[in-house]
Amino acid sequence: MANPDWGKRYRCYKCETRFYDLKKPEPICPQCGANQTKARHKPAAAKKPTPVVPETPTVDEHQDEPDGIAPDEPEEHAILLDGE
Repeated sequence: MANPDWGKRYRCYKCETRFYDLKKPEPICPQCGANQTKARHKPAAAKKPTPVVPETPTVDEHQDEPDGIAPDEPEEHAILLDGE
């Protein structure tokens, strides 16, 4: 955490030097002398919308089986013939 006596932190728009204004009225870059109040302000980045993920259709496990009966399930729906 920075010392509050140093003032506001800046990054020079010309030379990218990081510095504190030391609570002076004009934030002047100590490296190149550029006044930071003349810097063009960048617009705030727009929040990106959350992408919509399409739902994957559920797959019926017994979709390929006739009448929806799986071969490993008991055949309680099977038709019994005479004599069986």
